[in-house]
Amino acid sequence: MKKSKFNTGIYIIENKVNGKLYVGSAINLKGRFKNHKRDLMKNKHHCIYLQNVWNKYGEENFEFKPLLYCDKENLLFYEQRAINTYGIKNLYNISPTAGNILGVKCSEERKKKIGASNKGKIRTEEHRRKVSESLSGKNHPLYGKHPSEETIQKIREGNKGKKDSEETRRKKLEAMKGRKDNEEIRLKKSVSKIGEKNPMYGISPWNKGIPRTEEEKKKISKSLQGKKDSEETRRKKSEAKKGKLTWIKGKKQTEEHIKKRTEAVKKTWERKKAEKLYQDKNLIK
Repeated sequence: MKKSKFNTGIYIIENKVNGKLYVGSAINLKGRFKNHKRDLMKNKHHCIYLQNVWNKYGEENFEFKPLLYCDKENLLFYEQRAINTYGIKNLYNISPTAGNILGVKCSEERKKKIGASNKGKIRTEEHRRKVSESLSGKNHPLYGKHPSEETIQKIREGNKGKKDSEETRRKKLEAMKGRKDNEEIRLKKSVSKIGEKNPMYGISPWNKGIPRTEEEKKKISKSLQGKKDSEETRRKKSEAKKGKLTWIKGKKQTEEHIKKRTEAVKKTWERKKAEKLYQDKNLIK
């Protein structure tokens, strides 16, 4: 590489044998050239295509040289222009997009190092919020994309037999605590399981109509003997029954209880009407 007072810009690594190139950009061109050469010499370069031809033709058949100099703010712009001009088919670059490492495979050693460096790190609420916002809506890489039936089938096959650990289950339960679906989501869930869409549609319980033997009854009775609810379960049951009257003969419902039941019935009918409206508008596919 020739000496220059400029050190930021776009560079190429040219194969003198066939003229094929590798295009890149760097704030420090001299340092980047040294890093490329070091990794290639150690057979650890991130670009497998460039590494393979380096091993085949040898160091003497490659030349590192700057293509143009520019400000660091314009590096990706000019790098992309260079990639588009030469054409990805004529380059050793893995990705057709400047600054993108898509397709670059990390070695097992590198994966372990990354994992170890991130172990035990706790992100702040502010950091989590920013990450969430950066991947929400149209910013999400899968926004508007729908997987094909083949992809869905592969995912199903890959998840068969997989079970969450106790730790994962506990975390999921904690994350779901206090969450409530809004009316629209509840309606969609309800509509998605109407009639033939219900997974249990047309399926009778396997033990329907089969009377239990005396031996089975004794086993069930014995298994339930001595079982007691935990203090937490008792507390929850107690709180759930507060202000409610059980159906005991001779007891009367309070005006408040009657009012609540009436409102609940009205909501049920409103939901059923809405479901019917969805069906009439062909929103159920």
